[in-house]
Amino acid sequence: MKRLLLFYVMTTLLLGCSSDDDDAIPLEPLVTGTWKMTNAIIEQGIDIEGMKVLDLLQEVNCYQNETITFNEDGTALVSTNSFLKVEASLVEGTQDEYTYAADCVNDSDTYSATWSIVDRDLLLTEEDGFVSRVPNFGGGQFMVFSIPEGFEILRDDGTTIHAEEDILLVYKRQ
Repeated sequence: MKRLLLFYVMTTLLLGCSSDDDDAIPLEPLVTGTWKMTNAIIEQGIDIEGMKVLDLLQEVNCYQNETITFNEDGTALVSTNSFLKVEASLVEGTQDEYTYAADCVNDSDTYSATWSIVDRDLLLTEEDGFVSRVPNFGGGQFMVFSIPEGFEILRDDGTTIHAEEDILLVYKRQ
């Protein structure tokens, strides 16, 4: 009788268990909610008024209280309060050396976006079609958007220097 009971229990356990290896953990519930920007890191940094700046949020009093709210329905609301205006002046006697001046412009804006997860990457698509990506989103307390060549600098004449600096925007779950 004990052997029959043991056989029944073992059979139930073996047949009742399924492999979860093929089932991916759904990441969507790990995205929803409000996230606040904590860092805006420039890949190589930029020399602004004699100071090497790597993290715009920490070293230049700008980009404070920037948030993204991800809704369950795949929509998002992005709230910004400021942006950093960086101007370049050509160093006298050179053709390609610049000095930079920065000014934080207070300008509140809220706009809609959509989000999705594709191959574990979190994609945030803005109204104009620009897509920001969080590679290999794992659902922790932080998400890091990687924006290739995402930094523009204005020359004195109003033309743009397209800096080849990548920017990492770090957001923390609130």
